[in-house]
Amino acid sequence: MKTFSQVVAEQGEEAERLRLMAEELCAERLEREPEILGVLLSGSVARGDARIGPFGVQIDLALVAERRFDLDLDRLFGPDEEPGIPYHCVSLADKVGLAVEVVELEELKAVRSRKESEIFARCESVVLYDRTGALGSWKASAFVVTEEERKARSLAWLFRFAYLEGGDYRFEKWMSRGAYTQVSQNFNEAAECYCAFLLCLNGRFVPRKDWLAYLTYDLPVLPPAHAAYMEALYSSRLEESALLAKHELLKEIHRWMEARARAEGWLAPV
Repeated sequence: MKTFSQVVAEQGEEAERLRLMAEELCAERLEREPEILGVLLSGSVARGDARIGPFGVQIDLALVAERRFDLDLDRLFGPDEEPGIPYHCVSLADKVGLAVEVVELEELKAVRSRKESEIFARCESVVLYDRTGALGSWKASAFVVTEEERKARSLAWLFRFAYLEGGDYRFEKWMSRGAYTQVSQNFNEAAECYCAFLLCLNGRFVPRKDWLAYLTYDLPVLPPAHAAYMEALYSSRLEESALLAKHELLKEIHRWMEARARAEGWLAPV
């Protein structure tokens, strides 16, 4: 599997071209609007892994204003071409679209009260325009993770993992019922907890599930066998022998997670 950094290296030139399109649009059309306090670029173009595939690509912009209804997106960009989704969508070029949202400055300031995936999305955004300097200040302060937060967030995922891994008692109880699908569901959620633990351990925010596994491979702090763990965790066989083997793997991962938490001073030594 290609890691995130490998994809960025491969697609960097194309992503940079799309970012330049966003910067030009901002300079030519948005910076002259007095109601626009700033512009944020987000999504794959901001991350650097965007590509124009067979179904195209979208450039994601958030226009920041004091009040959402101060901006007329029809006037700025033309009619919304996709009224069924909650963004103002227009075409920029062949296979290149633009998805625009308007966000109030006070909403951005309260971003850490939002759900985790929204925090992640705002954290990865890039400031394209900042008329008052408010966005730069916001980016510098809103996403700081304190050591106490890193501890609390990581341990929450560790404890949830431990519950889902089940220990020998709960695992045997489900297996004795022949509830292999339920065991598999518990193990799938445990795999997600493992990924979230790694992200929080590394001081990151947890993205939507469709990015969760992908973004773990480039983290600085990982178990040496992480790639092998992931391949085994996300196998989907429901046979008893496969579930028994996966349970042993989860116990091994659990031991690594606890050892790492102890090394951080978050759990008492054994």
